Amino acid sequence: MAFSEKFEDALLLVAEKVDGNQYLTAIKNAFTAYMPFIIVGSFATLFNTLICSTSIGLAALIPAAASLKPAFTAINFATMSFMTIPIVFLIAMNLAKNDNLPPQLAGVAAACAYITVIPQTVAVLVDGVANSAAGLASTTLGAQGLFIGMIVAVIAEKIFARLMKFEAIKIKMPPSVPAAISQSFNTLIPILITLT
Repeated sequence: MAFSEKFEDALLLVAEKVDGNQYLTAIKNAFTAYMPFIIVGSFATLFNTLICSTSIGLAALIPAAASLKPAFTAINFATMSFMTIPIVFLIAMNLAKNDNLPPQLAGVAAACAYITVIPQTVAVLVDGVANSAAGLASTTLGAQGLFIGMIVAVIAEKIFARLMKFEAIKIKMPPSVPAAISQSFNTLIPILITLT
């Protein structure tokens, strides 16, 4: 058996193990679903350089093209520099589907749980003096926060799933209340506990 065939067999075994693990599958599916946004953000970065750069881009010949820079920068921020929150949402949503839970609620609970874990103040310089201000650091929102985000998404969804099974913490509503409203009240306490 040739080395390439052995290597291929080893990769197939790893792929089977990954597909059999619900956590790795949820992470894989989340990144697969988010891939178009990563591509759009990459193109925004490319166009920012090719079109808006006054030294090497189209803006060197047509100065008006530089006015597109804020649009491409905003697209890049929304897709690449803010990727952790949607990825956390998607991971929890995929895990919730396996646990037969409302996927959107689990995703929102996980995203909120991630925001409660990260620092909510940033250091700013005002007239040369260091101060702190309310806000989220870009390092926690972009690719640098992904690892912690993935861990929080898994933990928050599993806590949420476990709490949703406790009938004692559910709010009992009369039968006249529509099912959607009673479901939202039944998830209120599990979400609150998950966030704390």
